[in-house]
Amino acid sequence: MADSHLNEKEVNKVVLLDELKTRLIAYEEPLKDLRDSL
Repeated sequence: MADSHLNEKEVNKVVLLDELKTRLIAYEEPLKDLRDSL
């Protein structure tokens, strides 16, 4: 039972990392456009 709880935490970590990556990409795109227009 303890193992499955640990795995749940690991999954949460992966989901959070994935969300962070998605947000970074979302911020990066407009920044690239801005840099290109300068």
